[in-house]
Amino acid sequence: MLCHDQKLDRRVVAQATSLIAHGYQVTLVALSFDANEKREMTLEGIDLIRVGLASVMPEDPVYKRYMDRQHRLNNMLNRLDGKCPKKGYIFQAGFRILSKFNAKLYLAELLLKYRSRNMGDPLPFTSAFVSAAGDLPVDIVQVHDLPTLEAGVKIARQHGVPLAYDA
Repeated sequence: MLCHDQKLDRRVVAQATSLIAHGYQVTLVALSFDANEKREMTLEGIDLIRVGLASVMPEDPVYKRYMDRQHRLNNMLNRLDGKCPKKGYIFQAGFRILSKFNAKLYLAELLLKYRSRNMGDPLPFTSAFVSAAGDLPVDIVQVHDLPTLEAGVKIARQHGVPLAYDA
C-alpha cells in the first residue's frame, strides 16, 4: 500500500487490518515526519516504511525560493493576525490567494528552467516511493493518493502484479 500522508488515514489502517486478519502480510509505505526513512511494525501488525522527507524535498534552488516565499507569506499572516485578530478571516483569504499565486509562479519557474511541459507534481514522490518499495515482494499494489499513483504503476509493472487505486 502506498500513501503519501504522514498521519495515516483510518480507512487505510482499517483496510490493512482487514487484510492482515485474512492472513495477508501488509506493507504500507508513507511519508515520515522527519528527514529520515524508518521502518516499524504498527500495533495493528502493519509493516510501515516511512519515506524520509529528505528524499522527497528537492535541493533545487527554484524549490527553495518557492518555500522561502511561502514561509514569508506565513510569517506575514501570523504577524497581521496577531495585530488584528478580528480581521483574521481577511488575512487568511489573502494568504490563500497569494499561496496559489506562489504555486503558479513556482511551476512557471520550473517550466522556464527545465523547459518541461509535463510538470505534474514537481516533488519527486515517484522516485522516493519506488526506491522505498521497489524491492519488496508484492502480490498487489494499492495506492491511496494521486501523488503516489505513478510510483504504484511503476512498482506494479516491475513486479507484474495488479494495481488498485483507491483515492
